[in-house]
Amino acid sequence: MPRIPSTLVTYLPALIGPLAYLAPKGLTILLGLLALSALWTAWPLNGRDARSIWRTGWPVWPLLALGLASGLWSVVPDISAQKAGQLFAVATLGCALLHAWPQLALDRRRLLTGLALGWALAAIVVLADLALAGRLTTWARPVSADWLAAAYSRGAAVHAIVALPLVIGLWHQKLRALAGVTLVLALTPFALEQVAAKLALALAVITMVAVLLLPALRWLLLALQLVAIVLPPLLLPLPYTDGLCGLIETKASVVHRVSIWNFAHDRWAERPWLGWGLDGTRAVPGGTGYADFMTPCGRAVKTLPSGRLDLPQQLPLHTHNAAVQVWLELGIAGALTVLWLVAALAWRGFAGFEPRATQAATAAAAAALFAIAVISFGAWQTWWWSAAVLALGIVALTRQSSGGNPTSGAR
Repeated sequence: MPRIPSTLVTYLPALIGPLAYLAPKGLTILLGLLALSALWTAWPLNGRDARSIWRTGWPVWPLLALGLASGLWSVVPDISAQKAGQLFAVATLGCALLHAWPQLALDRRRLLTGLALGWALAAIVVLADLALAGRLTTWARPVSADWLAAAYSRGAAVHAIVALPLVIGLWHQKLRALAGVTLVLALTPFALEQVAAKLALALAVITMVAVLLLPALRWLLLALQLVAIVLPPLLLPLPYTDGLCGLIETKASVVHRVSIWNFAHDRWAERPWLGWGLDGTRAVPGGTGYADFMTPCGRAVKTLPSGRLDLPQQLPLHTHNAAVQVWLELGIAGALTVLWLVAALAWRGFAGFEPRATQAATAAAAAALFAIAVISFGAWQTWWWSAAVLALGIVALTRQSSGGNPTSGAR
């Protein structure tokens, strides 16, 4: 069987940055190409390889099995089964990629260089497009200049996750100038509108510095993440305080999120053990009604010229908080499987003997990923899962790059 040149497998990841910013939904396709090309290059595989691919994903299989089973009681059984299948495909491709990459005789110096140049190119295009009021790229997509900064929010989120591990990986490979450029361009999310990406990047920097100074703090990060998963039933519903209501004029989306979470908590209480089914948020009873957070804040509800209320939907397609969505859709059983998933991944990432800087970068990526998950995207969006898997792959590569001299050559 003809082999795919290892140079292609080495440089194909350079597309992650441009796709994340310009066409983020294409990350799922790129994940498939990366996984299949790596497997093809590493061919032939044997039974041991297949078992290793399966074991790579052992933390996530219980969650996916529960999601598939939830089709039996879901309010949207077909959608639950379909979503479980999509996530299983993404997870399998991710496990194959994470298994195959270390098996290949890749030049990690070239691979990290390609990754860094791809992210640098994407960041420069984004910043130039902002400076030109969108004239650089809006001709190719239906986004007005006013919405341009928001259009790049998905890429900013992925950038916040991978930036610091990539800088550390480049530093270990003695690519100090490129590491510096990558670090400067990592600030790109601060030029965009998505608060989640800015918060994630700030938290990543704080986490990395803290773990550099005291490596044991990475376990505190894990503890905080586990607590955050458990908190929704204990904290919700949140009261409409004066401080919260004061955000209606400047940041109404924050008040809307609180309304969503409170409503989701009420619906969860109706099905606490198994929830409404995977991706069932879209069909939860009452979710298509209006989210009236104006009345609790003592504000008059506005109406549109058509006579309709000027209020957002009570429950969108997702809850903008992964923990709340898990409790709502999969109940206590889902929360337990996610606790297992996070703990297992953290143990795998934190329990090694890598240099302190590598451990700190891994902790920074975990902090950024978790920050975005609890305040932004839907828990089951396939592009987001693909982005997370690719981020884990980059973190794994940067960890390997610090373990000794990089290998080079072709298979």
